Amino acid sequence: MMPYKNHIDVFSELERLMSSDYEYELSTLESVKKELLSLKEKSRGEDKVAAGVGLGLLESKGVKIVGDADTRWADEELIKIGEENKGATIICTNDKRLRKTLMERGIPVISMRSKRYLDYA
Repeated sequence: MMPYKNHIDVFSELERLMSSDYEYELSTLESVKKELLSLKEKSRGEDKVAAGVGLGLLESKGVKIVGDADTRWADEELIKIGEENKGATIICTNDKRLRKTLMERGIPVISMRSKRYLDYA
C-alpha cells in the first residue's frame, strides 16, 4: 500500500538499491496478497484504493507469490524465509518490531525512510 499512500515507486527504489550486477526476484507472501484482497473488498476510501493499487502492481510487475495462504502470522513466515535463505534474501518491511528481529538475526532489511524513499535499515 506504500506506493499509493506515500507516492513511492517501490520498484524503482528497489532497482536503485540493488546493484546492476545483482540478479534478484521480487516476491511477497500469499498471506499478504490475501490481506490486500480482503482490504480491497471490505475497506473504503484510501485503504480500498491503496489495496487495489497494490494488487495491480503485484500482477503488472510479475511479483512471485510464495508461502501458505493459511498462515496467520506473516512476520513468522518472513523470519523463517529469511533464516532459511540467509545471504540470498532481503526482507522489505516497515514493521518496526519485525525489522528489529530480522536485524538481530542477521537478515538484511529494506524499509521506508522519511516517507519518501527506501533504504537499508
